[in-house]
Amino acid sequence: MSKYYVSCMDVKEVVNAEDPIDACIAVSVKSSMISVGLTWLVSEKGFDIHFDDIRIPDSEILKEMERRKPNFDDKDEDISDFS
Repeated sequence: MSKYYVSCMDVKEVVNAEDPIDACIAVSVKSSMISVGLTWLVSEKGFDIHFDDIRIPDSEILKEMERRKPNFDDKDEDISDFS
């Protein structure tokens, strides 16, 4: 797992994750934030801007969350299962 610095709007979190998308999902779940029409910034170096930062459109994050989501037929499922 790598350490990622994830930011979107006023949310800034440091998380350990398998990849940048996984990091964004972890921050989204942790902060209870879902965005529409925004780009998330992911770095392995810190919150300053770096030439190799990764920009991930929230549409990609939402697609991956949808792919991973548990079967909600069971109403006791916990959203923390996304991370």
